[in-house]
Amino acid sequence: MPLDIHQSFQSLPAGPLVDEYFGQQDAEGEFMKEVTRRMFDIMLELKVWSELRPSAETIKFGDKMDEKLSEIHAKEEEQERARQTLVSFIASIQTALAALQSF
Repeated sequence: MPLDIHQSFQSLPAGPLVDEYFGQQDAEGEFMKEVTRRMFDIMLELKVWSELRPSAETIKFGDKMDEKLSEIHAKEEEQERARQTLVSFIASIQTALAALQSF
């Protein structure tokens, strides 16, 4: 069928196109709100983490120091027991030598 240049064109149904455009625009606004909310949540979590990190590390360091101090205390007690055993042994040797000299 030949085209007639004098024939008018069919009008474009703009309703569905406009509705789709506004629907996308509304969805984009909701998307931006969601992205903004998530970014805010991430920033808030990062701030809380960064502020609590030093206190958590301080507690961890304190626990390690307590453990080391307990180990030192245990070694000191062990050395004290060994010293008392040695003093006891020396005293018994001195007593034995004194007894030998008195004969």
